[in-house]
Amino acid sequence: MTHVPSALGAWNGSAEDELDRLLDHARPSGRPTQPDLVQALQHLEMTPDALAELYGRCRAAGLVLGETED
Repeated sequence: MTHVPSALGAWNGSAEDELDRLLDHARPSGRPTQPDLVQALQHLEMTPDALAELYGRCRAAGLVLGETED
């Protein structure tokens, strides 16, 4: 797998690990839960670039982030 530079430059390695755990935990259901998101992102400054990175990683992992119409 090719390493893609992260837009989360301000996030430390611990935050990267939390994001990886969040994505792994969410794969079976296809979407992260709100408590999982809060846990993974609680110590992070959510800038527009960080949010774009989060959405991009979720999409790349095949996950839905946000509300959808049922």
